Amino acid sequence: MAWTVNDSRNLYGIRHWGGHFFDAGDNGNVVVRPKGRHGSEIDLYALTRKLAASGLELPLLVRFPDILQQRARRIIEGFDAAREAWEYPQGYTLLYPVKVNQQEAV
Repeated sequence: MAWTVNDSRNLYGIRHWGGHFFDAGDNGNVVVRPKGRHGSEIDLYALTRKLAASGLELPLLVRFPDILQQRARRIIEGFDAAREAWEYPQGYTLLYPVKVNQQEAV
């Protein structure tokens, strides 16, 4: 029996953590779509190979600010909907802990 994309999805457990941003590509490699489900995809294995071939040493830290922005927007929209549904008159400021590299600003 031949290996399938769904076999890769199950192996990596993508349905548990991938959201609309990560999936298994047609070749079985993990891909990321920083703009979401309908955005262009980046094959993470191919990216790693290309960066290593350019002389960079592994492991590498690759950031996807589009994902962070979309996740923050989703949280804000959820709070806005709850405020409206419960007629909560006060404002709020979203403060949410994000696990980041402490050497860089997010």
